[in-house]
Parts: sequence; structure tokens; C-alpha cells
Amino acid sequence: MAAFDALDTLEFGIPRCALIEPLTTIADIENVPIEHLDAFYHKYYQPDNAVLTIAGHFDPDRALALVTQSLGAIPRPERKLEKTYTVEPTRMASAK
Repeated sequence: MAAFDALDTLEFGIPRCALIEPLTTIADIENVPIEHLDAFYHKYYQPDNAVLTIAGHFDPDRALALVTQSLGAIPRPERKLEKTYTVEPTRMASAK
């Protein structure tokens, strides 16, 4: 079992991927006009809508300095993303 599936099983009782049915097919994705893909990219791929995960044995101060050096100069867009209506499944695991 993949690590993410194991964590989801602890949180939700089953792997999250088991809760999600496919929404489309590869053919549907391949047929999306490039203009739509470009618009989606420019709307949702922005620094304030991103998550960076660093794992392993590293110096936290050095890692933060490298991240700031690499990504800190990216300006935050002035636009705001619309509210999403996705509801996460109820968590099954009890807090210890």
C-alpha cells in the first residue's frame, strides 16, 4: 500500500482514491483546446495557491534560504480565486 493510501486509510477509513470516481477520459483531456488549458494554467497556477513540501534530512535554515532565493521573488497576483464548493470526506480516525 502506498504511503498516501495508508495515511488516507488512517484519516478516512479507506484510501481517498477509492472515494473518487473518474470524471473523464484521456480522450476528453486530449480534446481540450489549448486556449482553455492556457487560461486554466494562468488562473490557478499562482504562488498563493501552491504547496511546497520538503522531506528528508536537511538544514531547515538553509532550506528556507534556498526556497526564498528561488521562489521569493515571484509576485503574488492581485486576482482572487473564486470560492470552491468541494467538500472533503468525513475523517474516520479518532484523535489520540
